[in-house]
Amino acid sequence: DEGGHVPSAGALAAFVAACTSRALDWKATAGLHHPVRHVDPQTGGPQHGFLNLLVASALAATGADQAEVATALGDQDASAFTFDAAGLRWREHVAGDAARARFDGYGSCSFSEPVADLAAMGVLDREGAGRA
Repeated sequence: DEGGHVPSAGALAAFVAACTSRALDWKATAGLHHPVRHVDPQTGGPQHGFLNLLVASALAATGADQAEVATALGDQDASAFTFDAAGLRWREHVAGDAARARFDGYGSCSFSEPVADLAAMGVLDREGAGRA
């Protein structure tokens, strides 16, 4: 348990792997305001990113081992996550086969934070539209 209520990258990777191996859909809720894992300045604790979670789920669905899924969940480097014609990339991996992933969605009590962060990453324009 990191920061009181946030599971470690390893614990979350075990959950993702278990759901994937059992073909269970799942949804993540609470605290996923930002695309990439970071340290929350208010609490000083780590917060998972929704892009990390999407990539981790896609990796698990395509047979990556639990350690690699945990590495994706723990990555705090926003530049490691990019988008191109193939879709979402994390380092040398393409999460293009995310259709097989069991990650069904996530909840955030914020709309503006995810949009602003994705715009800062160059994924969306300032109005929230995707980039070509």
